[in-house]
Formats: sequence, C-alpha cells, structure tokens
Amino acid sequence: MILIIVIKKFPKHLLIAGIKNLGVLNYEEICSKIDKGYDDLEIQFVDPRKILGSNHIYFATLNALKAFKNKKNISKSLSIEILLYISGQKQIEAAIRLFGLQKKNRNLILIAVGEKKEDLKRLEQNVKKSLNVELDDSIIESYSKKKYDNIKRVFNISTLEIETVKRKSDDSKDILEKLIVERMAFLYAGIEK
Repeated sequence: MILIIVIKKFPKHLLIAGIKNLGVLNYEEICSKIDKGYDDLEIQFVDPRKILGSNHIYFATLNALKAFKNKKNISKSLSIEILLYISGQKQIEAAIRLFGLQKKNRNLILIAVGEKKEDLKRLEQNVKKSLNVELDDSIIESYSKKKYDNIKRVFNISTLEIETVKRKSDDSKDILEKLIVERMAFLYAGIEK
C-alpha cells in the first residue's frame, strides 16, 4: 500500500511508500532501476529506522517546497532539500550520512513528489516490478522503544527537552513529532538548534 497526499498549496502530489526485505542493493543500483523516465518527479529514498511516520515526511516535504518557493533552499534539488528537512540538517553530507541508504539497509522508504498523480502511480508499479517487491507502509508508521531512542539520538533530543514540552495527554511519539517539526521550522528560519 502507498500513500499519495495532495499538497494543494503548491499544487503537488507526495508519494510515500515503504519497501521491505530488499536484499542487498546499493543506492546507485536502486536508482538505476527506478530513476529512468521520471524527469517530472523528485525521488528520494530514506532509512525508515529514523523516520517517525508519514507526518515527518509530509512536513519535511512541505518545508522543502516552501524553501524553494521563497528562495530559501539550501540545495539545488527538491529531493535533496526534502532530505535536509527530514534530517533537520543544513549540510547535505550529514543528511545523507544520517538518513540516506546504507549498504546494510534492507528496508527503505520511497518519497516522490510530482504534479501528476498518474506519474506517481506509474512509479509505484515500476518499483514493484523492477525491484521485485511489495510495498508495505508498516515500516513507515512502525514505532518502538528502539526507534524512539534512535530518533532521539539522531536529532540530538534530550530528556530535558522532552520533559519541557510534555503535557499529560501527550504520548512519546507525539512529543518527538513536535520536536522534529520544530527543528524543521528552525532549519527553514535559519536558526541553529
């Protein structure tokens, strides 16, 4: 199953799809099998172990689109800008190191942005066929203590920071999401956190 979200403000469509049990493929190999014929799409792959859920990706994409619209973008590519916002990093190299695919990744999240929903559906079919996989969104929304600790570490979120924003009704995932979205806003505003 995939998720296609309409971002009316820009007008764009955002595809978010989880890919499980890939086997051993590297980033270049994946791109060579998928990237051809999609000049109208911005495509990015990320490590699902550091993604809090589809909102994490949606807000990163929204901020990246706003950055391009307002000429506040750091990179020349929307797909890299999305990666920067997903990671909360200003440095492309750091964002790739933290959130990009590593050789040991067997699961990944595919993110694509385009104007036409049909292009995203065509990409979905191509991914299934060329990588011989089924798309599985469970890795996007999965949440565990291990993932919580990993995300805290990657985003350098302290226990004190969590306690500061915590309300009685908040669960740990909601708190992390608020703090990650805050970091994206700081990146957009050019404020160091």
